[in-house]
Formats: sequence, C-alpha cells, structure tokens
Amino acid sequence: MPRERIKLNETLVIFYSDEDQRWIAHGLRTDQIGDGDSVIAALEDGIRAIDAVLSVAHDDPTVAVLREAPADIQARARNSTSLPREIYEIAHRRARGDWPDEVPVDVTPKSSASFKTEISDEARC
Repeated sequence: MPRERIKLNETLVIFYSDEDQRWIAHGLRTDQIGDGDSVIAALEDGIRAIDAVLSVAHDDPTVAVLREAPADIQARARNSTSLPREIYEIAHRRARGDWPDEVPVDVTPKSSASFKTEISDEARC
C-alpha cells in the first residue's frame, strides 16, 4: 500500500553571507540549506534540498523532516522583508525544470537585506 505524500509548510529566509560570498536560503522548520550566486539561485537550491529530504522521508518513515533552524537564523527571519511571491514562483519553476533556460532572470537586491518566503510543498515521489 503506497504511503501518503508528505505535505509541508515551510518558511525560507534568504540572506547574503559575507563569509561564504553567496546567497543562502535556510528553512526554518527543516533546517535545510540552499545557496547560490543570486537570490533566485539560492531559493531554487533550497527548494531542491527540501524536495530531497521529503523524498527520503517518504521512502523511510524513520527520517525526521522537521528540525528547527538555529536561533540566529530564526531571529534573522523575524527581521526579514517578505520576498515578492513572483520571485518564489520563478525559483520554484526553475527547481522543477519548468522554466526555460532561454529566459534568464536576474534579481539583484539594492542591499544585502534578508528576505523570507513561505512555501507549501509535498514530496515528488
């Protein structure tokens, strides 16, 4: 009998790491991390990381999906600006392979402020 797909509501905080010289997308409930050279690339990588843990947990129910991010990441999220939903949608489509390579998207914030976005997803098994 097939198991139900795992559903998840998650918040990702996206910020620039001076130390890594990369944008980071960090899940508050899953503690999954993505990175990239842009906001969209980091968010795309974060979505893929969450997909991966959901897929593994779907096949192995002993895998814990939820693990709170560290306190400093939680605090950063409280002081973050909400990312426009359209940017999340582009990153989500890119993570799923539904965005044409011929249409590049560059989102460069004016500062290294941090952003957050809500995602609701389920394992793609």
